[in-house]
Amino acid sequence: MGKTFINGQSVDVQAKAVATKIKDKEVTLQMCYVDDNDKDATTFEFAPIKGNKEYKAIAVKAGNRVSVSLVKGKQVVFSNISAQGLFTVLEAAFNQSKSTSNSLYVAANPLRKKASKSVASIVVEGAGVL
Repeated sequence: MGKTFINGQSVDVQAKAVATKIKDKEVTLQMCYVDDNDKDATTFEFAPIKGNKEYKAIAVKAGNRVSVSLVKGKQVVFSNISAQGLFTVLEAAFNQSKSTSNSLYVAANPLRKKASKSVASIVVEGAGVL
């Protein structure tokens, strides 16, 4: 779980939600905490901003909880925020749509099932059995 950071500042309280300003926009972020010793936790990293390799997101998933940290270089900017909280940060700070952020998250998440490609209809011709 580690320390909680909100906009680069360490916060000592475990809250369910945190309000902060990002580029003069007031946002409320849902928080999510996953214990470092959780044996079922899976950790994965991804580039959360399309075309920007300066930032990375580190996600820890345990059960139905996902706790995300946003890191710039070696500095933790946000930690213990939900995936939706990350999408809110990226929308406020970088004007990246939540849809784009979600697509990047889903593509990097090894626990998400990939949708199989399906076709609306097909025609099968041939002698057949009947």
